[in-house]
Amino acid sequence: MFMMVFCEECRKEVMFKEEDTLIKSKINGVEYEYIGKKAICKECGSEVYIPHIEDENLVKFNELRRLKMKVYSYVNLAGVVLWSDAYKQKNNKYLHKYIVSIQDNKKKHNFHVISFDEKSSKPVYSKGDNIKVNGFLKVNSFKDKNGDWKNEVYIQVKEIESLDEE
Repeated sequence: MFMMVFCEECRKEVMFKEEDTLIKSKINGVEYEYIGKKAICKECGSEVYIPHIEDENLVKFNELRRLKMKVYSYVNLAGVVLWSDAYKQKNNKYLHKYIVSIQDNKKKHNFHVISFDEKSSKPVYSKGDNIKVNGFLKVNSFKDKNGDWKNEVYIQVKEIESLDEE
């Protein structure tokens, strides 16, 4: 099935082809370059607008911008481990994942805490342990099984230690 699109130069519906292209953008004095796509009219060679291509380019740009800016909040908290597990990473080290609960004057707050590149296949801390975490608040953006974009907020551990007396 071929898609047709309106070409402003040809002034008619035409077929198009997709090409990789270097895209350069500048926002607030910061320059960004990435490989994106563009749609080209097969009759005259002019660029034509295709919504899904623009959407894909925007996703790539936003990923690049997040990586380049690396603007994350520093977190320092103490709480109780509600859950813990470990997962093997591609580099044969382990990711330790925790859910930590803290309580303020009125309510409890739960945080996902992730420690990368650990040597042990078992998490250091388990349910009920009191821990102190220092790290950075980060966001993992991904598409779920329905194709919808989701943002998972977590704390990437810089330091983690036990507050329990031994």
